[in-house]
Amino acid sequence: MNDFMEVFTLKGHDLNFWQTIIRTILVFILTLIILRFAKKRFLGKNTAFDVVLGVIFGSVVSRAINGSANFLDTMAAAIVLVSMHWIFSAIISRSPKIGDLLEGVPHQIIKNGKIIKEMMLKTHMREADIEESLRTKAKTEDMSKIKNSYVETNGKISIILKEE
Repeated sequence: MNDFMEVFTLKGHDLNFWQTIIRTILVFILTLIILRFAKKRFLGKNTAFDVVLGVIFGSVVSRAINGSANFLDTMAAAIVLVSMHWIFSAIISRSPKIGDLLEGVPHQIIKNGKIIKEMMLKTHMREADIEESLRTKAKTEDMSKIKNSYVETNGKISIILKEE
């Protein structure tokens, strides 16, 4: 039992191959459990708010595997990060102003078949990006068929066709 408990207390250069493997398996399982409570929002939306959590979360849990930080402290930090994301998500869902501040707002780049140049520049989109979205999403190259198009908060371009 003492050998197993060493898995939680040893630091990186003191870990042997099997201890690292055991840590990896435990971190994988615990991470799945922790993320299960993060709701689907974290895994699917990918706004800057969600990506930041993903980057920090990955960095934190990797320390539990490589032993550069205490195992239990690291997993506690992972739980705190996901809990903070959950709390902020709840706040965002109840307060549009805070949501706009933390997640941003969509930007209209096409209105009635015409590109809004200043918004295209503001969102750092090229006409080629817009044309690609027209071809792949709207299955057209004809700008006159587009009612509206937006750069969404996750960076994707959405397209609304005119009704025929």
